[in-house]
Amino acid sequence: MCNRKQRVKINGFYSDWADVLSGIPQGIILGPILFIININDLPEVCMQFINIYLFADDAKPYKHVITDDDHQVLQKGLNTFQEWSNKWLLRLNINKCKIFFMEEMLILSTNIIFHLQLWKVLM
Repeated sequence: MCNRKQRVKINGFYSDWADVLSGIPQGIILGPILFIININDLPEVCMQFINIYLFADDAKPYKHVITDDDHQVLQKGLNTFQEWSNKWLLRLNINKCKIFFMEEMLILSTNIIFHLQLWKVLM
């Protein structure tokens, strides 16, 4: 995995060769194993603030927010998540980052309606 180079072909023209400084070749069997080894400590690092579901190459941080203090704890957890990501040079794909917000609202004091909202995360 050392001394790798890459170049790009666009409309039949090739770019100059450039050194590959990080990452692993796509499609090799070691990819998922190395990723799991690399990301293995993330839940432990963040567990003081948030929970994290790991699946394949995805990490889903979550927190049940009930009080104002929970909002602050969630933000601390997301900050910790981003610090961990920066430390290990694993960039978050902001285009894939979403917030799932579920809130209950009482109507006529007996029926409960759930409102679902989806936002992009801005970090």
